Amino acid sequence: MVWVADFTYIRITTGFCYLAVILDACSRKVVGYGLSKRLDTPLALAVLYSAIEGSEQD
Repeated sequence: MVWVADFTYIRITTGFCYLAVILDACSRKVVGYGLSKRLDTPLALAVLYSAIEGSEQD
């Protein structure tokens, strides 16, 4: 299992929001994602926990 992650911003009328995504490099499927108004540690951790939780169900 190899995961890769990326963060990007999306311009909205009131400023920006940030999208974080974790992909499984082998299957190219999204295993975790999150959206936030702030690019910070809680966003990254939420996405990581989401990916871990999703992989335990498989």
